[in-house]
Amino acid sequence: MISHEGWANQIDAFDASSAGIEKVRAHAARLGLDNIDFQVSTFEEFAEKGPDSPTYDVALFAGALHHIRDLEGMLPGTASSIRTCASASAGTRPMAQGL
Repeated sequence: MISHEGWANQIDAFDASSAGIEKVRAHAARLGLDNIDFQVSTFEEFAEKGPDSPTYDVALFAGALHHIRDLEGMLPGTASSIRTCASASAGTRPMAQGL
């Protein structure tokens, strides 16, 4: 929905499941969405990039928090990847349904 509605110019999406990424990549292609960079990665791998990580306006976790081994420890990594005056959100609805 975020990309489809034009709410973002560029989206970086990652999931630990290559099958999950292939499914949403195909769904995005059917919708003609070309502004999403899909990556097979865990949150821990993303957070390990540290200062080399890109910064974002919004971080959205959809149906993913139960996969994170160190939930409390992931917050500083998330905070460092979000620009000032931006936000993070967690949800339970899988995003693949509404790219």
